[in-house]
Amino acid sequence: MKKIYDLLIIGGGPAGLSAGVYAGRAKLKTIILEKGTGGGQAATTSEIANYPGIRHISGPRLAFL
Repeated sequence: MKKIYDLLIIGGGPAGLSAGVYAGRAKLKTIILEKGTGGGQAATTSEIANYPGIRHISGPRLAFL
């Protein structure tokens, strides 16, 4: 059976994941393609400081909030 999506997002970094959240809110049937681990570079960074709305957090925790 062939699956049809409303939206294809290439990349599961912060921008791709944000786009997926908004697509879900809009009730679009969405697929996100990511070649590695979701979250992008942030997921592999040990420390992130001064991210908008967050003073200090680890990369993996931010990537998967």
